[in-house]
Amino acid sequence: MEKDRARQELRALLADPAAGFAALSGDEFFAALKQACQDGTANPALIADCERRITSHEVGPRELHQVLFAASDRHAWAGVRALALAAAGQVPGTAVAVVGLEAQLLGVAPMQATESAADGGFTATASLERDGARRGQGGLRRQQEDRAAGRGAVAAGRAHRPSGASGRPARRPP
Repeated sequence: MEKDRARQELRALLADPAAGFAALSGDEFFAALKQACQDGTANPALIADCERRITSHEVGPRELHQVLFAASDRHAWAGVRALALAAAGQVPGTAVAVVGLEAQLLGVAPMQATESAADGGFTATASLERDGARRGQGGLRRQQEDRAAGRGAVAAGRAHRPSGASGRPARRPP
C-alpha cells in the first residue's frame, strides 16, 4: 500500500512540467528517474535536472544506467544520453558498473571486465556471455586529455540486447 502511494506521488510529480527536481535528494531523484523511465515519461524539468546532475558529477552508475538503457523517448533524452555516455567513460569502473546493472536486469551471466591504468589514462575491456557465446567483447582506452575534453565512448554491447515490439529492452518478469 505504501509503495503504491509513493508511486502515485512520483507520477504526480512527473506529470507536472514545472516540477522542481533540483530539491530532491539523490535517492529521491533516482526514484523519480526510474519511475519516469518505467512509465515512458519525458518530463522536460526532469530531463534538465538530469543533465545538470550529470555535468556536476552528482550521479552514479544507477542513474547513468537509467538514462542509457531505460529511457524510452530517444529524441527527448538524446542530449542527456550523450552526456551520460561521456560520463560513464570518465571514471574507471563506471562503465563496467553501468553494463553490469544491465546484465543483472537481463538475467545474463555477469560481465567479464578488466581495467588497467597507465600513462595518464586507463583501458577497460568488457564482454557479456549470451546464448553460450561471449559477445560485445571490446575495449576502451581513455587518455587524460580525452577526459578533459569530454570525448570518448563506452563499449557496452547494446546491439546484442533483445527488444520487444516497442523497441524497449525486454525485461524478465520479477
